[in-house]
Amino acid sequence: MTLLDKALAQPPQPRILPPITADDLNWLGGQQWSDPLEIARFVVGRLILPILAGLLILYIVWAGYQLITSSGDPERAKRAQASLTYVVIGLILTLLSFGLVAAIYALIRQAAGVR
Repeated sequence: MTLLDKALAQPPQPRILPPITADDLNWLGGQQWSDPLEIARFVVGRLILPILAGLLILYIVWAGYQLITSSGDPERAKRAQASLTYVVIGLILTLLSFGLVAAIYALIRQAAGVR
């Protein structure tokens, strides 16, 4: 009997995965998640917002560098000022997104009768 025949003769064993524990979810704050709204609130508040804040800081530095190195060229200075305006708009939208998620979370919990 060849090795291939032996492999085909034995039925495959099912792989049973262990249950997920809180230790497995340390990167998610070490909590067990059962509420999808809590997951959304966590993802926005602890993952997306810090990444966006870091990107906004880098963009502010880049726009400031463009403004400084415009060397009096009005067109380049105007583009740099527009970049700074977009950064401020992005910052406002980022902060509003967190507030919007919190408001939607509260409304859904209130409509479901959960305190």
